[in-house]
Amino acid sequence: MCLNGGDRGKCNPLHSIFQGQQKGIPVAGSQQFLLAVLAQDPQVRPGTFHEGFSAEDFVDLLFSLLLAALLRKDAPCAPILALIRRTIY
Repeated sequence: MCLNGGDRGKCNPLHSIFQGQQKGIPVAGSQQFLLAVLAQDPQVRPGTFHEGFSAEDFVDLLFSLLLAALLRKDAPCAPILALIRRTIY
């Protein structure tokens, strides 16, 4: 799994969350699910995370953005995906 679009369009953050829910992972566990996806993503640039910016910090921010996008219903996901790509890849 991946956070950046994976097989070029087959995987994205929202898809990863919903895929987790389909596997029985509750929304409350979605942040842990995103952390697990991030930890398994071989494309993450080395040195991205450090003491001042941890993977947990990134997932907290990402989760907030995803929830806001879901609440707005009309919010485009493209800016979120661009942020992910520019931040960790």
